Amino acid sequence: MNSKYFKFALVGVTVSPVFVARTCLARNDESVKSDISAAVIEGKENPIPPLFGQDPEDPTNSGTNSSGLLKIDRVPNFSFGKVVRSGLYQEEYAINSNPYIQVSDLRGSLGGWTLYAKISNFVSEPTTNDQKKYLLSGASLTLNKGDIQEYNSKYAVPPKSYSVSLNKDLQKVMAADKDSGQGIWATRWKSGRAVNKMITLDILPNTAKVGREYTATIYWKLADVPSTEN
Repeated sequence: MNSKYFKFALVGVTVSPVFVARTCLARNDESVKSDISAAVIEGKENPIPPLFGQDPEDPTNSGTNSSGLLKIDRVPNFSFGKVVRSGLYQEEYAINSNPYIQVSDLRGSLGGWTLYAKISNFVSEPTTNDQKKYLLSGASLTLNKGDIQEYNSKYAVPPKSYSVSLNKDLQKVMAADKDSGQGIWATRWKSGRAVNKMITLDILPNTAKVGREYTATIYWKLADVPSTEN
């Protein structure tokens, strides 16, 4: 699984309170003053681990370990298990029960962002008897609109999730308009085990070869630009 994302300059805040008081007894027209100053400095935001649970069918996924104030923390790996070949059009469902992608925006600028994805062709892995790779022609992976969930971001305006049939071109999967999307968010395609109808793989008749394992790679891109459409 590949992830492509942008890294940004990091900002932190320190607060240095200064208390100023008069040493003599104050008259009625005098007051005690308290001044507060804040300095903005550059810093480094640590990686954020996956915060929305484990996917039992993707158990070794520990996140991207990326750092920065706007980043992809986790991308999902999808599996469809064993598929029986058919002479008819097939719609297969993922077996993942808790797949999700996690994005964190800790910039504080409320500038918005957009998450895109594209996919490679489905190609078979070589076998002992046949080292040739075969293309699964016409196969299509669809991510239906997922559920947006937040982690300690309940006071922020949430981003949006989109349904998409992935292809070779970048398409919008998740996006935050300007003044939204601040915090830690996930698009989740959570379902019961063995059948997840939110993630579908469409296979054309007589295109798959028996005894082959087909794989494809999803490429993710996070851009620091707000969504431009609803």
